[in-house]
Amino acid sequence: MSGYTSDFIFALSEKYKISLDPTKHAEFSDEQYYGFCDEYISQCENRDRTLKQHLIDTPNLFRTFLPWREYVFDTVLQTQWYYDELIIYDPVYLKFKILDQVTLSVINVV
Repeated sequence: MSGYTSDFIFALSEKYKISLDPTKHAEFSDEQYYGFCDEYISQCENRDRTLKQHLIDTPNLFRTFLPWREYVFDTVLQTQWYYDELIIYDPVYLKFKILDQVTLSVINVV
């Protein structure tokens, strides 16, 4: 997947002044949060298109998809050396999509 790096979240957090330091309380405005979310989702969609093309271009690699669950990263640690590639859902992207659905549900109810 040439040209793609998964560290874009750090550049986005810096751009929107959102701290990723788990030891500090992060304060940010709704505008910062929604800007971050919108751009993150857009980056994820681009990443997924790149991944899809990569999968098409490299059909002979030994890979598997691991569905999201609480201990998926433990599974990755135990199985990574058996595969050329492991594919999992992006947990941040999933969280944003769940929040979008909840927000839409609240808007529809009101």
